[in-house]
Amino acid sequence: MLGIPYAWGGGGIGNRSSRGIGLGTTNVVGVDCSGLTSYVYGTLGIKLPRKSDAQYASENRTSIANAKPGDLVGWGKGGHVAIYIGNGQILHSPRPGQKVQIRNIFKGENVFAVSLSLPGD
Repeated sequence: MLGIPYAWGGGGIGNRSSRGIGLGTTNVVGVDCSGLTSYVYGTLGIKLPRKSDAQYASENRTSIANAKPGDLVGWGKGGHVAIYIGNGQILHSPRPGQKVQIRNIFKGENVFAVSLSLPGD
């Protein structure tokens, strides 16, 4: 998924990428943040809601210090979601004009982890 362009409304369960539908990404083939997470978890047989805030609304929030690889990461009151990959890093699709990438969580960043039940847990 690394390097796939950001496309608002793109991706989702069963769609590695698809055409964006707005926010400057109309007709860009790619994924938005929740399209990335729903696709990745969908490959594991885990269906997540399509929107970022719904993906972590009913799950178990915890401090980012407790995050395990495979947990979702959310920001403040919502609007963005990523996958924690370990060692303080996330996989995410950040915003129009950028691509799916790995980055460090910044010290003091207003983030939380959401523990999901993954196969093998």
